Amino acid sequence: MQTRATRHQRRVWFPEDEQGEPDERNPDDGFGGFIHHLQTVTFYYVTSDGQLPSKDGSNILEGYEARKKAKEDQIGKNWQQTFDLVFREFNLPIHKGGCGGIWKILEEKISQLEEPDFCLIGQKWRELYGEKKRKEEEELEQIEREEKRKEISKIIQQICLLEKGNPKKSHLLEKGKPPIKFIKNPQKTPPQKKNQKKYKEFPRHRVSSQRK
Repeated sequence: MQTRATRHQRRVWFPEDEQGEPDERNPDDGFGGFIHHLQTVTFYYVTSDGQLPSKDGSNILEGYEARKKAKEDQIGKNWQQTFDLVFREFNLPIHKGGCGGIWKILEEKISQLEEPDFCLIGQKWRELYGEKKRKEEEELEQIEREEKRKEISKIIQQICLLEKGNPKKSHLLEKGKPPIKFIKNPQKTPPQKKNQKKYKEFPRHRVSSQRK
């Protein structure tokens, strides 16, 4: 005669009841409380000096000051002044303290701020000029292009010296590699192949409209 093995039914139990008292199966943590909780609360402190909270709690900020300090740490100290310059004072006349819609004046005022919000500045530039690059970015790209041209000219000079048979400069290039030849007027598009590949078409079966 075969007997069935007894299975222990799994039952859900909550670590706390409605009154906040622990369940019998919730183990004690050894400090007068219990281990498992329905909610875990983690405290984050905002300090005035950016350091860990002191023992006496004198550098801990609360309320509006804490929210203001947390926002300054994330986006910059002068984010409010940047917001006013970009959205409120940019189109104001110059004699009223605005920028008169001139980007150069906006940059001069932003340069006086210690920690401006560069995200707002970028949004304003994109709103006015789209994907156009600023003058500083164009100057940096021009410098990079000039450096690349100088490197290429040095390589060309080394190749020319090697071709002339100068033994003093022959160690500049790696041995065993043929010299590089530059084409004066290269073609913009690659030349077409003489024998172009012809792709075969699969036979198409005609579907008769008459049913057999």
